[in-house]
Amino acid sequence: MKQGIKDGLVLLLFLVLLPYVMGIMNKTKEEGVGWMNMEKIEIKEEAANFVRYEDKLHIQEIPLEEFLIGALAGTIPIEYEKEVLKAQAVLLRSTCYGGLEKEGTVSGQGAEKKVIDWEKIGNGYLTQNQMKKIWKEDYETNYKRVKEAVEETKGIIITYQENPIEGTYHAMSGGKTRNGRDILKEADYGWLESVLCEKNVESDNFLQAVSISKKQIWELSIESRDEAGYVTAVFCNGEKLTGEQFREKYELASANFTFEEKNEEYVITTKGMGHGLGMDQYYGNYLAEHQYNYTEILDYFFKDTKLSKITE
Repeated sequence: MKQGIKDGLVLLLFLVLLPYVMGIMNKTKEEGVGWMNMEKIEIKEEAANFVRYEDKLHIQEIPLEEFLIGALAGTIPIEYEKEVLKAQAVLLRSTCYGGLEKEGTVSGQGAEKKVIDWEKIGNGYLTQNQMKKIWKEDYETNYKRVKEAVEETKGIIITYQENPIEGTYHAMSGGKTRNGRDILKEADYGWLESVLCEKNVESDNFLQAVSISKKQIWELSIESRDEAGYVTAVFCNGEKLTGEQFREKYELASANFTFEEKNEEYVITTKGMGHGLGMDQYYGNYLAEHQYNYTEILDYFFKDTKLSKITE
């Protein structure tokens, strides 16, 4: 009799928990995270993770997941689709965890927390006050979107050969992202393979022209380009520069450019915006508009990588 009661209780418990378990599995499937292929990377229990952020007023040490809300708000257009926002959140989190492994400092009694300086690993961050000033009446709606994008990917990073990758991204490629191994030769960036982003040409910002007086540039020639069309070496005023150095010096939208001489000026025409490595945010948004979820977007731009779940 007692055994029958015990068996009945076990069956009842199973029936009660079954919808909950199935709900978790279905939710995971809907989010595009494979139930069986989610590798777990164990983080030492004694260390909580923080990001140190410094502005003109003060220095803050912010819990990593909370920090990602402001970092996400400051690094991608808020009007983009939620799935590309989630992909961006994963990239930012991966960069933070990679930074913690390489340059994080441990502080507090008994190694209570691990801290990474944001300025060492990334840029772009909005405080809540800045969000309110920028978004105005849309603040609550927009804040909810970025917060959900972070929460719905909580703990998820992208890894290559079992290590968190540097989550590189840019606003818009020149129609094709760059191959990391060709550009960043000092390290292994095997996850950065070149991929096509043909729809970028339809953007109003794809082509941009800048006129620079010959008083500033009196000699200019392009020495080499990579396979994606980005200038890798240029001679300017007798000095050899990388394409990115030239781009930064003359504040160009990208290093994917051509030029022509007109009267007393050089007219430089660029394609895309940013360095061209990693996730193309504009094309990632296009993919999201066409029903790609964030895991599929990341898989498109980062080859031979896996999604991993951080456990603290």
